[in-house]
Amino acid sequence: MLFRSLSVNYSFTKVSQIELPDYRTEKGFFIRWNHMQDAKARPGTSFSASVNAGSSSFYKYNLSNATNFLTNTFNSSVAYSKSWTGKPISLSIGMAHSQNNSTRDISISLPSATFGIGRFTPFKKKAQVGSLKWYEKIGLSYTTTLQNSIATKDTLLFRNESLKQLRYGIQHSIPITTSFTLLKFFNVSPSITYSEKWYLKSIEKKYNSDTKSVAIDTIDGFKSAREFSFAANINTRIFGLVQFKKGKIAAIRHVITPSIGYSWRPDFSDPSYGIYKSVQLDSTGKTAQYSIFEGALFGGPGSGKSSLLTFNLDNNLEMKTRTKTDSTDILKKIKIFESLSASANYNFALDSMNLSPIGLAGRTTLLDKITFNFAGVLDPYVVNSSGTRINKFELNENGKLAHLNNANLSLNFSIVNNKKNYTSEKGSKDELKSINDNKEDYIDYTVPFNLYVGYSLYYQNNFTTPDQTTQTLNFSGDIQVTKAWKVNFNSGYDFIQKDLSYTSLGIYRDLHCWEMRLNWVPFGFQQNYYFQINEIGRAHV
Repeated sequence: MLFRSLSVNYSFTKVSQIELPDYRTEKGFFIRWNHMQDAKARPGTSFSASVNAGSSSFYKYNLSNATNFLTNTFNSSVAYSKSWTGKPISLSIGMAHSQNNSTRDISISLPSATFGIGRFTPFKKKAQVGSLKWYEKIGLSYTTTLQNSIATKDTLLFRNESLKQLRYGIQHSIPITTSFTLLKFFNVSPSITYSEKWYLKSIEKKYNSDTKSVAIDTIDGFKSAREFSFAANINTRIFGLVQFKKGKIAAIRHVITPSIGYSWRPDFSDPSYGIYKSVQLDSTGKTAQYSIFEGALFGGPGSGKSSLLTFNLDNNLEMKTRTKTDSTDILKKIKIFESLSASANYNFALDSMNLSPIGLAGRTTLLDKITFNFAGVLDPYVVNSSGTRINKFELNENGKLAHLNNANLSLNFSIVNNKKNYTSEKGSKDELKSINDNKEDYIDYTVPFNLYVGYSLYYQNNFTTPDQTTQTLNFSGDIQVTKAWKVNFNSGYDFIQKDLSYTSLGIYRDLHCWEMRLNWVPFGFQQNYYFQINEIGRAHV
């Protein structure tokens, strides 16, 4: 078993002056643990750990890099898995952790276990003759998951009142799938999914006439929730190609991928399923439905029937340009749009407003270095002054197909000179892999410069708040001044707030087996500078 890295940090911080009213002390800790089992040690089994956990204020009061200071959420996972050779059986056991340093919310899943049987085809003949029949392609799989989970504030984690919030359950899932070709060009993929959830607790709500409120009682005892659904999808691809014998443009290629899907699910709030009950809400006798599995770990079946027809249209557009030479033509492929898609659905089970908002999305790469992404939502229904959708089409009321609900776009540009993986005869393969997987943690004095620039724009129209636009520019990178000196930087600008974001500047000096560092945060809550000399592990080993 390979031990990769472990770091444990503890801090005791005094804030303000002892004679001032805002004086306080802060204790903090942070643990980082990376662990991975050598794949050759025990074939068929694996063990890995990636732990990032600690006090919510640790990186607030302690010097750190920009990534740690700006990160609000830290996640951890520890996992063990085993598979059996020649059998579609697998088992995994693990732990997961997530904490938000801003809200101080923390959630832990411990333990969680999943047992699975991979997809198998029970109707397929052992001695195959000719092509497969449609029923021979029917496949089944099985997954069962056991989980214990708790979500609370980090200050309450180990108290008795938090242990009462522990949630546990077992979930089973049996998907049945198949696929076949219809009329040579259409791919059809129908499926049926059955799932079942087991709990040892459920809830019951009762109206208390004395307090005029609804009381929630926890009922001990085994309860199961069953649900099932059906879905089918049909898709194909349409190719278009236009070639030009003369000129700069040699060809334009257009690929259209349309797909139509249908899904159906019954209304599990029907009394015959025994999952939903009614409770009185107030003294007037007003009632409402509730699920006896409300708040359960895996939840319960949703209410409301669904009969959904989905549409999706994706486009890929490319162009080839021609450059003539004395001997031949050189062709170059240019991506106009890697993807340009539109999607929507129509719910036959609804009484009104059956059509969903229309989603638009696109992405492409410009000049091989700039990635461009955009997305938006168009709503065909009118929204009134209070921000509520009403059963009137924009086309009938305002003469337009839809109104823009929200949109976002991003442009990211990078010049990365350390794309290559480092090689060395020193150290182990796993140590070298750790360096290559985390190049940003090492200073490579052989790289002249790296630059990252990102621009993002987000717009939302909720009809009640006038300005819902955010616009930011972020940039970071490093520059090699000489063979032994390097400078890195990280900053950004908020066009709406008209202010710089977290900014840091670092200066590094290669002292052969040692390294000198000067880091400066010129303004903001973490305004500081620090100087250090330390032994280094080189990225270029």
